[in-house]
Parts: sequence; C-alpha cells; structure tokens
Amino acid sequence: MSILYTLTDWIIRNRNPEYPMTLAEIMTKVAARFIGREESPRGSNSGPDLQEFFDADSYDPNGPKPGDSGYAWCASAVCRIVQLAMEDWKFFNPGKELTFKRPTTPSAFGFREWSLAQDKSTRTILPSRFLKVKAGDIVIYKFSHIGVARTDSDANGNFQADEGNTNDQGGREGFEFATKDRNLREVWCVIRFTV
Repeated sequence: MSILYTLTDWIIRNRNPEYPMTLAEIMTKVAARFIGREESPRGSNSGPDLQEFFDADSYDPNGPKPGDSGYAWCASAVCRIVQLAMEDWKFFNPGKELTFKRPTTPSAFGFREWSLAQDKSTRTILPSRFLKVKAGDIVIYKFSHIGVARTDSDANGNFQADEGNTNDQGGREGFEFATKDRNLREVWCVIRFTV
C-alpha cells in the first residue's frame, strides 16, 4: 500500500476538511508509518525493512552499485520521509510546486548545511532560550542524531520525535524506527518547512 493511498484514506475516514496540508503535517504522517521498522539482524545497520531509507540518500559505501546499506541510518530515514512527503505534497496542494531540493545527505549534521543552501522553504533555527519545536520539524540533536518531531515542545521543553536507528534508551546507534521522548536541551538545530 502506498503512502499516498494511506494518507488519502486517512483523510476520507476522518473527514478532514483541511486542504491544503502543510509539508510539516504531511511529514508527521509519513514518519508515523515507519514506526516499528527494525534492522535485520539487530545491530547490523541493514535489512530489507531499511533499504528504502538507504536508497533515499546519496551515500554508497560500496561504490556505485545498488543496494548500499550497513551504515548509521537515522539521516537516511529522514531523507526518505522528506522524499515521500514531497510526493504527497502534490496531492494535497494541487497546482503548487515545491522550490527546494530534496535532502540526500546521510549525515545528521549535514542536514543543517542542506537547509542553509535552500530557498525560503526551509528555516534553519539554532538553539536559543526562545527555541520551540513544532510537529513536523526536522530535529538535529547534539549527539549526531536526527528525527522528525511528532509533537510541539511543551512549556518544559519536552516533545516526542520519530527517529530511525534508535533504541529503548533513545541512543543514536540502535536498531529500530521509534517514537522517543526528547527535550530541547538535546537539540543542536531545528529545520522548519515554511510551506
């Protein structure tokens, strides 16, 4: 079943009249579809459930051939989420075009450089005492990890994020795609879509 069909079905089932949808709204729905995906075997940074993540980035540790895998994949997962959200954007926003380039970096910290090189469709936000995370933001952590915010940050700076290559302790070298509890103290940078 395609992501587009699933989003369409969700809107019909919930009779959601909100057209158009923002890219951030689409991102949260796309990210949620990957919850529960795992490496196979655990600890391998590979497996059939992860291949579409590796295919979405520009890194190939084995040279120019299909089927690259075997490296930390949190950023690759976000590349795939953005790719699918951009595809679904066309359905929810007919006649409107996205004007930024899709990220393909396999590096969590590389997303900051990607965002800074884009037009005004993305906003790069550095930590400050006024920092807030909004659902759909790409969140880059100080410990070289990345995810998509599922919720807005609350008054205490707490929020939830959907992340690849994490584990039960919320580490960056895990085995699964999961929702994690986070805090603004962990944030290195936030990327917010303005479309």
